[in-house]
Amino acid sequence: MATIILYENGPGWFGAGGMYDVICEYALTHPSVQALPEFAKAIENSLWYRNLELHEHGDAAIKAFTEAVGDLVRYIDSPEGKARWGERHPVILEGVQALYDLLLNYDPERYK
Repeated sequence: MATIILYENGPGWFGAGGMYDVICEYALTHPSVQALPEFAKAIENSLWYRNLELHEHGDAAIKAFTEAVGDLVRYIDSPEGKARWGERHPVILEGVQALYDLLLNYDPERYK
């Protein structure tokens, strides 16, 4: 099980380790994440233990991660993404879309 925690005292995203790897590896190649080297290093390190506490990295990191995950959703939903993941495509799209929905609704005041 892998986790991406948006809030210090609130809910997060939980998914299979393989899906976590897809998300984080894609994010690491995204220009908005690469523009934040300390955050990119945190994502890279998280691949070992499959836990990323986004709230620890600030709003700029959350915005960059949201952009990366949004682009990943669009890629997964493209013909190329459908071909890459084949019969697993619907499950991967659903899991990444769920994370993207959480990120889009991020409100740092919600769980203080």
